[in-house]
Amino acid sequence: MGHPLRIQRQRKKGWKMPDDAVYVGRPSNWGNPFSTAAEFRTLLEAIIGVSGQSEFHKTELASFSRVYWMAQHVESLRGKKLACWCGLDHECHADVLAEFANRKQGLIMTTTTTTRYRPINLSAWEVRAILDGRKTQTRRVVKPQPLFDDLKPYWIAASTDRKTVGKWKWGRKDSIGSIVTVGDLFRCPFGQPGDHLFGRECFATALDNPVMEHGQVVYRATDPDWDQCDGFRWRPSTQMPRWASRIDLLIKSIRIERLQEISGPDCWAEGIESAGWDCTKWGSVTHCYRDLWEQANGPESWDANQFVWVIEHERVKS
Repeated sequence: MGHPLRIQRQRKKGWKMPDDAVYVGRPSNWGNPFSTAAEFRTLLEAIIGVSGQSEFHKTELASFSRVYWMAQHVESLRGKKLACWCGLDHECHADVLAEFANRKQGLIMTTTTTTRYRPINLSAWEVRAILDGRKTQTRRVVKPQPLFDDLKPYWIAASTDRKTVGKWKWGRKDSIGSIVTVGDLFRCPFGQPGDHLFGRECFATALDNPVMEHGQVVYRATDPDWDQCDGFRWRPSTQMPRWASRIDLLIKSIRIERLQEISGPDCWAEGIESAGWDCTKWGSVTHCYRDLWEQANGPESWDANQFVWVIEHERVKS
């Protein structure tokens, strides 16, 4: 099988892209999320564990999920022509893809390629938002919080010590730009991109309620009418086993940011429409989300402006 070859896509009349070519420009899945090929190379090399750069702040992690997907599938480009709009007289990200697609040895991912399932407790409105297809983000408080206010979170993508790969740390940059770690390393309790979350919610089974059929499972978020049955017993979300869960979420990306950094589009991505609240009463969707957050995390939890995990996910339908 030959080496990948880059060709320049053209708008000339009569020009046709070869049948064996793959378009890798924007807005395809192979499009460069950065403005330069160098930035793309840096993150791709970090993901596969061959780069000197190993720690990333949340601004760089925003493009992680897309580049992570490319690293997983880049070998599928081997032997194919790669087409983009860039001129052939300078390097573009297609050259980087071609280089990695032609590597003889397989890629060594720094993040796990084994499917793992972890639980996440969901409130009733969050369940409805996911089932409605409106919720693609979920925020949870980071524990523990940093010891000092000037510390920032960094993700370790690659390291000489494999035990630290995929962990996070709090740190600050010194006078020469090096990151000084403060406190212990920690992992995201919800996993990392590529892992799965199974949603846990308030539920009931026939084991506790003879009125139900054998093997039947009902969920309070969408089946509240069962409350009318005398002595009906619901179990809290923390007791839900994986087999009873109806929600499977694939993690696309994870980052850490301050709670109040949430944007308007992020509020909609949290699925606030399914909460049943009229957000126009609060003046903005951010104020609406603030009240939802305080309802779940207590008064003044918004003003505390703690660091939170921002988990971007998509529902996997069986």
